[in-house]
Amino acid sequence: MAKKTTTSKKNTTKNKELEDIDEELFSADIEEEYPDTETKEEEKPQEEVSEEEEEIQKIPVKEEKFYKYLNLKLKKIREKDYELSIEGQTHGFCNILVKYLLDIEGVEIAAYKSTTVEPSKVFIRLKNGFDIKKIISEGVSLLEEEVIRLQKVFIKNF
Repeated sequence: MAKKTTTSKKNTTKNKELEDIDEELFSADIEEEYPDTETKEEEKPQEEVSEEEEEIQKIPVKEEKFYKYLNLKLKKIREKDYELSIEGQTHGFCNILVKYLLDIEGVEIAAYKSTTVEPSKVFIRLKNGFDIKKIISEGVSLLEEEVIRLQKVFIKNF
């Protein structure tokens, strides 16, 4: 047998209040508040352009070159051992930098560590009597020369 349900006066008044709130929220008045998305913007009359302005508009605009500077932090670990922290670079840059550092006189050991957690670090051990700043500068210069050489090869072949 099915149970007969009774509604109390509280439930009916709550339902009536909810219906009134729904009507207020979803009434046509609110729709009038929103802009009409289907209307088209009025077309603006085209202004006359002089010959000089046409020539200026036809001149191709060169794109600005974007240079990314490296955030470097040099830390001395021991007497001949240094740690170079390079922000924003990963394996590609660090690998080739280490390759050129190893070719420089005065560098005993050069290696790098690159993780996604912290900036890449290049570890350098020098022989006695060599300056770390000069070594890094020379390594970057060698790397720059190689990049310029490769750029010329690409331009020539493509």
